[in-house]
Amino acid sequence: MNALRSWIARRLLLGVLQTAAVVLLVFGLTEALPGDAAVAFAGDQPDPQRIAAVREAMGLDRPAHERLTDWVVGLLHGDFGTSLTSGRPVAGFLADGFGPTLLLATLTVLVLVPVSVGLGVLAARHEGRLTDRLISSATLGVYAVPEFALGVLLVSVFALRLGWLPPTAVGYGTDLLAHPAALVLPVLVLLARPVCSLARLVRAGMIDALAAPWTAHARRYGIPGARIRYGHALPNALAPATQQLARTIDWLLCGVIVVEALYVIPGLGTVLMNAVADRDIPVVQGLAVVFGVATVLLNLGADLVTHRLAPRSGPRHEATGGYGPGAAVVAVPLGIALAGPLLVGEPTARAASFTLDAGHRLGTDFVGRDVVQQVLLGGRPVVLVALAATVLVYLVALPIGLACALTHRRWLEEVLMRPLDVLLAVPSLLMILLVAAAFPPGKAGLALLVAFVSVPDATRIVRAAAAEAASRPAVEALRMQGESWWRLAVGYVGRSILRTLAADAGIRLTGVLYLVATAAFLGIGVAPDAADWAVMVDRNRTGLIVQPWAVVVPALLIVALTMGGNLLVDAAMERRTPVRKGRRT
Repeated sequence: MNALRSWIARRLLLGVLQTAAVVLLVFGLTEALPGDAAVAFAGDQPDPQRIAAVREAMGLDRPAHERLTDWVVGLLHGDFGTSLTSGRPVAGFLADGFGPTLLLATLTVLVLVPVSVGLGVLAARHEGRLTDRLISSATLGVYAVPEFALGVLLVSVFALRLGWLPPTAVGYGTDLLAHPAALVLPVLVLLARPVCSLARLVRAGMIDALAAPWTAHARRYGIPGARIRYGHALPNALAPATQQLARTIDWLLCGVIVVEALYVIPGLGTVLMNAVADRDIPVVQGLAVVFGVATVLLNLGADLVTHRLAPRSGPRHEATGGYGPGAAVVAVPLGIALAGPLLVGEPTARAASFTLDAGHRLGTDFVGRDVVQQVLLGGRPVVLVALAATVLVYLVALPIGLACALTHRRWLEEVLMRPLDVLLAVPSLLMILLVAAAFPPGKAGLALLVAFVSVPDATRIVRAAAAEAASRPAVEALRMQGESWWRLAVGYVGRSILRTLAADAGIRLTGVLYLVATAAFLGIGVAPDAADWAVMVDRNRTGLIVQPWAVVVPALLIVALTMGGNLLVDAAMERRTPVRKGRRT
């Protein structure tokens, strides 16, 4: 018990330090935003004297350290400051947007838990059979699909084609609970990724538990199968799933920003996007601190669950169908992305916006360009930026992870890993929005930015894999023989973790594809009229009713690219993992 209390005290202290670091990081990033609220408030033709007067009235002429001190003191007293553009307390903005966002998150979690547990248990009970393969393939494929692409497809089918649900929340205000039909599509989109990950974790834990020796003993003593499954195996399977449930806060916060933009919901995500556009620094700071502190607290809870329940290592399970399904799904979008620019030919003359005629097989887009040509040109930027970002991730994560695993100096590991823990405390899409607002990136900048937010997680995986290899007697023997650090890191430890790195690299690529496409959908790193699949989905949404192909085709290609990539990665991983035979209960 004393050891547990000591561990909790250390984690709480680390959480406090992470929270303080998040506050400083948010303040630094918002200070770096180009321009300020005074310029925006002054209008299109600002007068320098008026700008100076506005800056003085808003307190923007004071030194940054004084404003930081006042802000932190206010936070300690529950005062988030005052909006620079409206003069309202920031707490009022948080209160206005909190209701719709909380409602979306609560409904998502309430549906998420029973659905994911039910799917995981069902797949585990039919391990290796058709039901298991269908659930595993579906959850694996949908996991990598960006929210905006899935959302557009759901709107096309259930709102526009069938007319069952409203396409947006426009006209419903903030009282969404009184209009449940407007919540169905947003909640479905928010559910997609968490359900997939939790269901697979529950399935894996159940299979592991049902094959454990104590389960065989329980059968021999005549304990009913239902009691074994739900009274003993399921609680053990829920340990890693409970940890992952806390980690879904990052997905929910990122997803809420996209979903609220897609379905025009006046929640915290919408407030954040408007505040970044208006350079309303106090509102941006308040929202970022709320998101960051929530992430820190839930991660602390997840770490406590992991420490107490100590989940077993992941089980070995049967493959979900080999390379065929993944290769079939990914072939078309990848082929178009790589070969499309070579096939596009001369650009056609622009026509009227959102038209369908014989001269344009898939119609025209929002500025009258041929949709077929835009589709052929729009895939390569997504793929190349994702590949570049993935390479950059490992160029940084590998040396840091190997250094932490091989060092005997605890202080060095702390210096290298703790700043990364701070970055993990800020949701990835929120970090991308803040940095992109301060330093608008191009395509190369977008690759750097996506790599930047992906490095902390990749470094932790490299360090964990390398720590096991570094603890082997062979490494100590090589040290005693005077082998250099590079020989140890690259020649032995690096080679030992190649399989783990290969598996993580495939998963990382699909995750990076998700971030790149979502960032482009939000207008980060690309021009508003760029030939890019994600930009096409965003900019052509206004014509979805009269000309759906300009939105549906690029959305389907993004879905196929991410889904097929994830299926291929999973097939490659499971082909290298021997199948464990066990008796089903």
